[in-house]
Amino acid sequence: MFTYVSDQEFERLFQIHAKVTKVHVDGVKKTKDELLVKMVSSLLRKVDTLKGLLEESQNVKSKLLSLGIFSDIKLSVETDPDDNSGYELTYRVQEKNVSGTVETLLEKTGTSIVLASALPNVGGRGAKLIGEYHIGTKRASEINCSLQIPLMPWNEKNPTFITTVFNGSIDKAYSAFREIDRGFFTGLSFQSTPFLSHNLRWTGKWREIGSLGNQTPFQIREEFGHSLKSSISHSMEFQKPHPQGGGGYSFRFEQEYAGLGGNVRFHRHEVSLQSLILRYNDLALHGYLSFGILKSAKDFISIADRYFVGGPSSIRGFQEDGVGPHSESGALGGNSFWIGGIHLDTPLPFMTSSRFADWFKLHTFVNAGNIGKFNYNGDVYRYFNSLISRYRLSCGFGLVFSFHPNIRVEFNYCIPILFQPGDRPAPGLQFGAGINHAVS
Repeated sequence: MFTYVSDQEFERLFQIHAKVTKVHVDGVKKTKDELLVKMVSSLLRKVDTLKGLLEESQNVKSKLLSLGIFSDIKLSVETDPDDNSGYELTYRVQEKNVSGTVETLLEKTGTSIVLASALPNVGGRGAKLIGEYHIGTKRASEINCSLQIPLMPWNEKNPTFITTVFNGSIDKAYSAFREIDRGFFTGLSFQSTPFLSHNLRWTGKWREIGSLGNQTPFQIREEFGHSLKSSISHSMEFQKPHPQGGGGYSFRFEQEYAGLGGNVRFHRHEVSLQSLILRYNDLALHGYLSFGILKSAKDFISIADRYFVGGPSSIRGFQEDGVGPHSESGALGGNSFWIGGIHLDTPLPFMTSSRFADWFKLHTFVNAGNIGKFNYNGDVYRYFNSLISRYRLSCGFGLVFSFHPNIRVEFNYCIPILFQPGDRPAPGLQFGAGINHAVS
């Protein structure tokens, strides 16, 4: 027999007084009781209606899953036989064991195969020990081991302590040198608001710059050798999703100061903004802008710390790191840069909407930027005028494959319009893949 219940009656039922009298967590073997008590305590403090009980019980389930120590959680709600308005909640959990994964990592330094192993719930309080081995195209190899310790996972700010030891090498093919890094970093990440995240970090590493072959220019060979870098950094990122999905806007600000020991001294500031400018039916217009400046008291910045611009992840229509000064075939980088542009996404014609079809889009784009050794001496107008003059400009169109919000694979036809002597323009077809696309 089917009984119709109106929305008003549902709302009246949800407003019935209710409270949680008991919370059970079954299936626990390693997790400490003190962690679980704090994770579920909101159920005993905040709940006073049936609607609130159902909502908060699901919130607690999501928080428990976010710890990364449970593979599955089942929730059941039952009335308390000793209390007419009381309810008993039972969370049946299944704890994770040691896991191993093989993944493909797309980043600006190339594509890597990552072999990873994780030991969850170290000490029973949600800590995680992770070991990774990277082997890829531009990143010759890297091995690292990190420990992540959630300090107050029941708190909305979710502060997490992270420390990592690493040893790896990066091939800078377009500058014809190899960088070997050995060291560790330690830091704290937290959320100040639901949309604003922070990352504080101290990094200490021993760097070695060497040759990739006989083609390395002499101007780059002069910087070969060892250096010791000790730096502190702070980054904050604001991300606000669009209510209709498929975009929104994000703002990222990052600062780094190197010079707390070692022989590397500079301060660096970067700002980036990405936004969904306009959405009309299936058309979406996106824009992005990034700016960075490096300054050193010694007026010397190592090639390992400079900015490099060019390629599908920054200014399309140029070779990777192909914008800016070069010495023979090697890119020299710069201490200041900016890149910006807009692109228009459209669905593929003659294809019905489906999850698979939504992964593919056509897009047209215009992007511009500049990079070089632009010294800032207190004259803001003169500095920004030097950044804007002699800029590079390109446009084009192509096919975008995006099965994840942070991953883009592009096949573009690019047309460099403005470029300067020393640049490496690359007109025609260009392929790019990564998580760091300027238009992502």
